[in-house]
Formats: sequence, C-alpha cells, structure tokens
Amino acid sequence: MSKSFPQPSDPTQLLTLPLKHHSYTAKRGDVRISATPAPDLGRIVTMQEKSLGSTPVKRFRIAACALALASLFLLSAGSPARAHSFLTESTPAAKEHVSPPVKQIRLLFGGGVEIKYSKITLELDTGETDEGKEGKIVAEGGRGGDVKEMFLDLPPDLAPGKYKVRYRVLSTDGHVVQGRYEFFIDKP
Repeated sequence: MSKSFPQPSDPTQLLTLPLKHHSYTAKRGDVRISATPAPDLGRIVTMQEKSLGSTPVKRFRIAACALALASLFLLSAGSPARAHSFLTESTPAAKEHVSPPVKQIRLLFGGGVEIKYSKITLELDTGETDEGKEGKIVAEGGRGGDVKEMFLDLPPDLAPGKYKVRYRVLSTDGHVVQGRYEFFIDKP
C-alpha cells in the first residue's frame, strides 16, 4: 500500500520520516521521489528519483500558450495589404437625404483598391421590383484618389429621387468585394 503526503520543502526530509509498513511518495516539481521501508528495520532500503517529463496538464498549458501567442501574432500581423477592401465610408452616406446638386460619389475602403479593375454604378430607382430588373443607370465608372479611395463624377442635372450606388472593386490582395447602398436627393 502506498500513501502520499504533502510536499516537503526539501525532498531530503523523506529520510527523517518513520517508515514502518508503507511506501511514501513525494513529488517536487518534475521529480517524484519514492521511499520503500525494510519490513524489519524501520528505515529506508530503497529510494528512487524519477523524472516525470511532460504530463498531460503541462502539454495542455504549453499548447494553450502556443495557440494564444500564434493568435496574437496573426491578429497583429494583419496589414492593409492583406485586408479585403470593405467599404468604410461613403459620400453621400447610406440612407442620407441630400440637396442638389450632387457632384460626385466618394467611396473609401479599408484596404487598397485596384482602380483599373473596379467600378461604381449609380442607378435611379424606378420603383420596379421585378426580379432581375435594375434601376436606370445614371453614371458608371470610377477614378482613384489614393489607394483606398474611389470617385464617380455625376452629371449636373440629377433629378430628385432615390438612388442606388453599386460598387465592385478588386482589392490589392486579389479578392473582389462588391456591395450597394442607397441615398436620396431631395427636391430643392
């Protein structure tokens, strides 16, 4: 039969324990010390040290730390060149009511945009809800400001109404991002 006792501050204290009928085991750090008494003598006959190596708990802690460090590295290593170019700001803004004249649409993206392969379309909402029908295209194209910005110059005579802005851009990371929003031009 083997009994365990609280860890001593010094593993050599095992030698001072009265050992009569049982084996005693102490664990200190990565070392397990076992002492076995001689049946008749009341003293230690054998004593062994055994390195425990890595335990499942230690492996779990190491794996958790490695995963946390890898996650932090990946999150901090993201740069605009690797980020998709999602729309972050627009002028006019979504659902905004503006007064005429509206001279241009400005779209600002979170990452770089390849202007040559990107397009903005402005449509006048005709109120038709048939599948596949779109509004009347008023302006289409786009020019670049900086790497993250696109503009669409508009005709000077836009009528009051509901307009849809559609965009399709090629991010500098190679992914295509598209979306749409609407705004309103109020009567003067």
